[in-house]
Amino acid sequence: MVFSKDYPNEKQDILLKLFYKAGSSNDIYSSIVSPSDDTNDITCLEKKISMPNGTNPQSSLSPSSVIFNNKLYLIYKAGKSNDIYYASFDGTSWTGDIRIDIDRTNPQTSHSPSIVIFNNKLYIIYKAGKSNNIYYASFDGTSWTGDIR
Repeated sequence: MVFSKDYPNEKQDILLKLFYKAGSSNDIYSSIVSPSDDTNDITCLEKKISMPNGTNPQSSLSPSSVIFNNKLYLIYKAGKSNDIYYASFDGTSWTGDIRIDIDRTNPQTSHSPSIVIFNNKLYIIYKAGKSNNIYYASFDGTSWTGDIR
């Protein structure tokens, strides 16, 4: 699934969409790479991720992304803490920039979390914020469970 509505005036034959932390700030950007014309040239378009309320997700490290339940999910370490956040894109707009909460516990990491889909759940794997332990948590599309070592 390609979320080309994010760039409505561009060609629909996107080769690659990627997400990254800006070099000079903690803003998260998306870029698409697509053919620019009938030549072998490509075009790269960059856009800062922005929520409908005007906030911009912030991360001090690279985000992870995956498509789950027909939405694109970003998982990222916060820009100014070790908390882990997520946001989703439904093809039209972004929602989220929400700190992950598991029974009033907020998972933390000192590195970029990894993300995978397994058995119809979204899993994040992350190094603990203040130790070398590895944890995981899962998301069923509604709620988070886990924070398991």
